[in-house]
Amino acid sequence: MKQLKHLRTFLLILTVFSKSAFCEDPFTRTLFVDTYSAYAKNSLINDERSYFTQASQNNDYHLNLASAGLGYDDGLLRGKLVGQYGDSVDINYNAEPQDSLKFVQESYLGAYLDKDTSIDVGTFLSHIGAEGWQSKDNLNYTRSFIAEFSPYYETGVRISHKIDDNWSAQLLGVNGWQNTTDARHPALGTQVAFSDNGLVVTSNTFFGNENYGSRIFHDLIVSKSYDSGLSLVGSIDVGYQSEASAASGTFWGYSLMGKQKLDEMFSVNARFESYLDPHGVIVTSTTGENFKAYGASLGLDTILGSGFLLRGEVKHLFSPNRIFMDNQNETDNDTLLVVSLSFFNENKF
Repeated sequence: MKQLKHLRTFLLILTVFSKSAFCEDPFTRTLFVDTYSAYAKNSLINDERSYFTQASQNNDYHLNLASAGLGYDDGLLRGKLVGQYGDSVDINYNAEPQDSLKFVQESYLGAYLDKDTSIDVGTFLSHIGAEGWQSKDNLNYTRSFIAEFSPYYETGVRISHKIDDNWSAQLLGVNGWQNTTDARHPALGTQVAFSDNGLVVTSNTFFGNENYGSRIFHDLIVSKSYDSGLSLVGSIDVGYQSEASAASGTFWGYSLMGKQKLDEMFSVNARFESYLDPHGVIVTSTTGENFKAYGASLGLDTILGSGFLLRGEVKHLFSPNRIFMDNQNETDNDTLLVVSLSFFNENKF
């Protein structure tokens, strides 16, 4: 935990002279709380849903994620420390050898090399994917398969550069595929993004060693926002694991998402998705059959004001194989109803 100690010390030192030396309000504090209640058609023995880190528990009311953060940015130096707790945290960090690490979502220090280039060192949210950990930023409440089966966080070094008004790029050296402590298999990541008039095209890559074999991965995202309040996002992931691994071969998936703002309070959203991992590289089905799955979702969002957001979603999952469980029986489909109430607050101080 040396990294956290150094970050706290760094931020305290900056507090002393930040207002006089750099910008007037360099500190930002954030609070996000995401609660949910989920009900599935299929009965689950332990009320825990397979394949998902978000809205993973069945029945009752649960805390998906609670996070509180402190950020610093004066135009020359920057840093962030975000703590977290919840169901999604327990599942996402299940493979980490140190259990205490799961309580830190982000912990990094950074500096601006010039006005268009910055470098960060530590743990930060993943550069991969159109859907993030905080549900408020996503078109749909639940995450797609490609979001669940790609990294939510990374640890290493990140260099970001704004090329011009339309183009930006990132170069990353990280510990691996969603891995904080094990630096034995360093990986390289890249991002190139183009934006113009509501259109954003992003290409993300990952090259590294995972499960005793090399992994190559590409994530392409195309999004478009319209003045009418319509937002569309299409994303496709393709990866390959080398034969040196026990599970090797190609895995891929896609997601098509849309959201339409109805007025200042209400909006509707929908998604269709698919994920195929016939070789069990990323996900092994609970029934032993090849993982091939499809999903369709429909949701309604209600902005309650004062930072509160109420979201509801119906999600149907189906497969040509019997990869889902209904009590002790294998089945090829499941339907999920999720209701979420979240709160977000951000302010300078």
